[in-house]
Amino acid sequence: MSFADRLRGAWNIFKLALSLLKKNRSLIIVPITIVFLPIIILVLCLLIFIKSLIIIFGSSWKETILPYLSTVSFAGAILFVLFIIFLITFLESVQVWMVYEVLKKGKTSISSGFERAFKNFWDITAFTFTTISFTAFSFFLRSEGGKVGQTTANVMDYLTSLAGKLVLPAMIITERNFKEAIKQLKESTIALPEIAAYEIGIRPLIFFLLILGGFISITIFIFMTWVFNFWGGGFFFAFPFLIFWILMVILLSIYVNETYYTILYVKLIEKQKIKKLI
Repeated sequence: MSFADRLRGAWNIFKLALSLLKKNRSLIIVPITIVFLPIIILVLCLLIFIKSLIIIFGSSWKETILPYLSTVSFAGAILFVLFIIFLITFLESVQVWMVYEVLKKGKTSISSGFERAFKNFWDITAFTFTTISFTAFSFFLRSEGGKVGQTTANVMDYLTSLAGKLVLPAMIITERNFKEAIKQLKESTIALPEIAAYEIGIRPLIFFLLILGGFISITIFIFMTWVFNFWGGGFFFAFPFLIFWILMVILLSIYVNETYYTILYVKLIEKQKIKKLI
């Protein structure tokens, strides 16, 4: 198979990822959850924290807690970030299984995705904290290693993210545990043309969509300001559109990223037959 054929194959995987969403709209549930659930949890945690302080310490909670607020806030922020990283990884696992079910059976459900993810709970936990460890080390390199450290950290972050996109499907789709999924990474070299095509060619399209949304928003702002002769009119229409556009692009990015690598893993690494890709 020529390199051009491999590039066409990568484009076909991308198109299949989009067509799966048309086939089963439930596949967008997880991306929506990934975007909004951390925000909801953060707001609830802050409200519960403040309410608890008021209940425990009464009106004097500010004087009692304020001297330690920076330490408490830092510790709470660390715990919150760790939890959110695990939550997102867990939800990504749900998405992987749902995509796989649609590929093989044409239908899926959010409950089926959660059931599969809970089955792999400890492997997901191991994967999450390994990723966090690499991220912490790269942060240290970036802050203490000068330009060389920053470059090394950037490369490490990218490779860790790339490896994770293939390790997660290996754990969720097959019966491999975390260690076995890591060992299988050496087999992923067979998919390097498709990986490169996505990372260099297809993925930047998302960035282009963001620029396009900004251009459209500016156009709306100028047009509406000219029509109403009042800049507030343009802002009223352009700003909501921009927020909506950015949200849609983020959801599309999350969905395509997870779905593309799941299909790639199934087709090229596991070598399972998918009719639309044959």
